[in-house]
Amino acid sequence: ILNLFLQLFDEGRLTDNLGRTIDFSNTIIIATSNAHSEFIKSHIEAGTPIEIVSEQLKKKLTDFFRPELLNRFSGVIVFKTLSREDIRAITKLQLKKFANDLAQTQSISVSFEESAVDKIAEWGYDPVFGARPLRSVISEKIRSPFAEKILKGELVRGSQIKIKLNEKGELESENKQA
Repeated sequence: ILNLFLQLFDEGRLTDNLGRTIDFSNTIIIATSNAHSEFIKSHIEAGTPIEIVSEQLKKKLTDFFRPELLNRFSGVIVFKTLSREDIRAITKLQLKKFANDLAQTQSISVSFEESAVDKIAEWGYDPVFGARPLRSVISEKIRSPFAEKILKGELVRGSQIKIKLNEKGELESENKQA
C-alpha cells in the first residue's frame, strides 16, 4: 500500500493491472494512523503543548513509515484522544442515524433512554482507538438484535420501540405498539 501512495503522490494518478488510469490531480488525500498513539496520549495527558508533541511525533513516525513517504505529506496533524463526552455525542449521532434508517426503511420508531445511550457509549469507549469500536458495539448490541426481530416477525411496521437499561445493566427493548 505504501508503494501505491508513493505512485499516487509522485504521479498524481494510479494505474490498475488492466491499464486503467485514475486521475488524482484535483484530490485532497487525508491519511489517518494510530502510529504512536500511546506516545501522543501520554504527552497530552502530561500537559505537553500540542505543537511540541507534533514535532516529536514527526521524528518518530519513521519507526512506522519510510521517510520518502512521509516527505510527500504536506503536514502531520496530531489529534487529541476523544473524551467520554465526545464518545457520548458520537453515540447519540450514530443512534439517531440508526433510528432514522429504521423509520425510513421499516416504518419502525425507536427511541433511546439516556441511560441506554450512556451504556452504549461506555461499551464503545476506547481512548486509543477513538470511536472505531463504537460502530461494532452498535452493530452487535442494536442492529443485529433488531434485524433478528424483524426477520422473526416480532417487529412490524408501526412498532414503537424504546431501548432502556434494565436493573442488571443490560439493554432491553420495550415494544409500545405492535
